[in-house]
Order: sequence, then structure tokens, then C-alpha cells
Amino acid sequence: MIKTQNLTKIFQTDELETTALNKVNFEVMNLLTELNREGTTIIMVTHSMHDSEFAHRVINLFDGQVITEKVKMQMGEMLV
Repeated sequence: MIKTQNLTKIFQTDELETTALNKVNFEVMNLLTELNREGTTIIMVTHSMHDSEFAHRVINLFDGQVITEKVKMQMGEMLV
């Protein structure tokens, strides 16, 4: 028997097909934020700077190489 409460929960999304000003996008981002608060790791691939603002950690890649990595310490504060 597997105890699911001990398993790591991960949700992956790639390029959400919504725009930054779209109500659906706002609702999806709030849902992902809530899932993360409940312990689910969210891995999101996006070109949207707006959507990346919801993240605690942002890793920028170019040609498969890490260019920058930022960790948000508190709301609105990023550690480079």
C-alpha cells in the first residue's frame, strides 16, 4: 500500500495559451499558486514575464544553458 501523503506532488505546464490580461490566465495562475501553497511543486515553461512574476524561483535558459536564476525571498523581492 502506498501512502500518497508522503509522495512529492509535481505539476508541469508548458506555455499556457492565455494572455496576461485575460481573466482565464489570472484564474489559472491563482489556481497554480494555491496548488503550490498546498505543497505541489509547479514547473512552468513560459516566455511570459508576467506569468513568471508568480514564481518563487525563475531560471532563464538560452540554448539549454542557465543564464540567470532568481529566488523570490518575499512578495516582490528577488534575490539574484
